[in-house]
Amino acid sequence: MRFNNDFFNSQIPKNLNLLFLVLFFVACNPNQIYRETNKELPLNRWMRNDPQVFTAKIVNINELYDVNLNFGHIYGFQFKEVPMEITIETPSGELIKKEFNLQILNDQKEDIGDCLGDICDVKYTFLESYDFQEQGNYTFTVSNNFDNMFLTNVLAVGIEILKI
Repeated sequence: MRFNNDFFNSQIPKNLNLLFLVLFFVACNPNQIYRETNKELPLNRWMRNDPQVFTAKIVNINELYDVNLNFGHIYGFQFKEVPMEITIETPSGELIKKEFNLQILNDQKEDIGDCLGDICDVKYTFLESYDFQEQGNYTFTVSNNFDNMFLTNVLAVGIEILKI
């Protein structure tokens, strides 16, 4: 059997590089205690009336945590920022509301996220060095407060909690 060396010289290194890149991004972070992402946004549209809900169980309240919003979008996003609201419900029912503008583009209209091809990811820490006061389930409700009925070119929305 004869092999085409051109194939092995050109395709395998590219495929291995892609595999290593994927493994690098997927590799476990030992400080990550929670990560969930919703990639089920029909037609890449995030409807204004469709809040994304995530529930994380916090066991160790003797640590500090960074809580991040992960936002995936198509490269060439048309808006510089997106008005966001995150409501956190504690295990005892207390509600904590965070409102902010999620920056997508800088002043030069360049994407500030990590982009690979036409997919970009923005990570925003909305709770830094946070001290969870009680053990149990915390519910994070993430809403976009965009002026229109939906926000286009959104691929994913997620929450990540890291022990610091």
